[in-house]
Amino acid sequence: MELQSEKRSGTPRIEPNREAITAAANNKNLHKRRYRLAKFSSDQLAAAATELDLLGRIVGSDRVDGTSPFGDGSDETVAVSVLLRIEKSA
Repeated sequence: MELQSEKRSGTPRIEPNREAITAAANNKNLHKRRYRLAKFSSDQLAAAATELDLLGRIVGSDRVDGTSPFGDGSDETVAVSVLLRIEKSA
């Protein structure tokens, strides 16, 4: 899309952009698409955050130190908790 310039100054006109933004903001079909994109992005970021958190807890330096700064307790307790959650959801 080529921007229109005013003849005297050579600066781009803002009105066509403002009109396009207004039209896109008022388009109901685009509302749905933007919502679905935002929801999808949110879900993907939440999943990535969960995996990074889990990986940090499993591979982090706390395993070497034998500590649990978040109060998760021993690996055995966490494993039993996960198995109970899986059983409950199945």
